[in-house]
Amino acid sequence: MGVSPATEDEEPLARARDPRERGFRYLALCMAALAYLTIVLGAGVTFTGGSLSCPDWPGCTTSAPVLLAGDHTLEMSHRLAAFALALGTFGLLLLAYMAPGVRAGIRRLTALAAGSVLAQALVGGVIIFTKAALVVVVLHLALATLLFGVLLLISTLSSFPYLSPRWQKALVGALTPEGRAKEEAEHWQGSPKNAPSLDGDPTPTPPPPSASDA
Repeated sequence: MGVSPATEDEEPLARARDPRERGFRYLALCMAALAYLTIVLGAGVTFTGGSLSCPDWPGCTTSAPVLLAGDHTLEMSHRLAAFALALGTFGLLLLAYMAPGVRAGIRRLTALAAGSVLAQALVGGVIIFTKAALVVVVLHLALATLLFGVLLLISTLSSFPYLSPRWQKALVGALTPEGRAKEEAEHWQGSPKNAPSLDGDPTPTPPPPSASDA
């Protein structure tokens, strides 16, 4: 038995209502924003010369692992943001494999993001032990930029099918099947006489009466 057009049109909406997939899309957006904030905090640490204000890693000092005071504030804020980013990215990876509607390509990108955030954290520790060697600092920034780009791509790809047709056309000049369904629904909404019938074909409008019929 074939699937009716109405059922096919309802499938994207059912996926959009799935709490796991919706949570994945929202978390991806939040992680992209947090990655950007982490880069900004890291730049502030570098430009103010505070890379070594916390001599230990991952904590600030042996006696005070979390120290938000004086010269340590910016560096510790950067580390806390990076820690939250790592937790959130691994949570995103878990959601990617739990949500049935997440595509395989997006799952692979999420795995890349998880690997990048782990590498970035390790290189961040190496910065302390190499006394902020330039090559290590540049590598740390390169990994952070890669992570931000991947998270932004994940957020865009996972949210794109649920954007309005106007936004889909503006971004890529084409529509997804979900976008075409929305556009057709909006079109028929303004023209109820020509709305699709149950078999998917438009209901023909009867021709106007001719002069001979009068």
